[in-house]
Amino acid sequence: MQFMTGTDANPMHAPRGMYITGEILWAADADGVHGFNRMTGEQVEFVDFTELEPGFLNDIVQGEDGNLYVTDTGTSVVYRIENGSPSVIVDSLPYPPNGIGIDTENTLVLAPWNSGQTFYRLTDEDPGFADYAEAQGGGNFDGIEFLDGYLITASQVDSTLHFIHEGEDHIGIHVPGRPADIGLDTQRRQVAVPYIDLNRVDIWQLSE
Repeated sequence: MQFMTGTDANPMHAPRGMYITGEILWAADADGVHGFNRMTGEQVEFVDFTELEPGFLNDIVQGEDGNLYVTDTGTSVVYRIENGSPSVIVDSLPYPPNGIGIDTENTLVLAPWNSGQTFYRLTDEDPGFADYAEAQGGGNFDGIEFLDGYLITASQVDSTLHFIHEGEDHIGIHVPGRPADIGLDTQRRQVAVPYIDLNRVDIWQLSE
């Protein structure tokens, strides 16, 4: 219960999305991004975001370029952490970004919060994003993962996991509460679903 707590100078406040690169588990927090040794729990790095006045740092992923990308649901911003320094790369999204994931083509994809149902991909061209996929229902999409070409995302509006593939949106699993940021075990084909109000995590087995 006290495995990763941060340091006196940079304590853990309200961790949200997580991502592992090598031996480091990165966690988005209130004031920045913590890096922990995933085996010992020791904090080995902290990226301070306070000068950027973040609203709600939410999810995190590593891009093909080796940099980390972080969503800010509070200010509708996406940040890039390069050489230990954060910077804004997108600040004009139509809907606040919640989850962020990377598909098999190394495309960085954003899950929309609030009433948005369009998933965006990050691009190198102005304004920095473009349409990627469209949900036909649900909303307040949180976590986002990819498996077998399917975009898997948690919808808090209808308490479901949506599976989006080739323009079609399938409701794959009805869950017993509002799902938060999901985690995927690709080897066992299992998806972990934490719930906002239930104080528990369920493991769902995915079929072939």
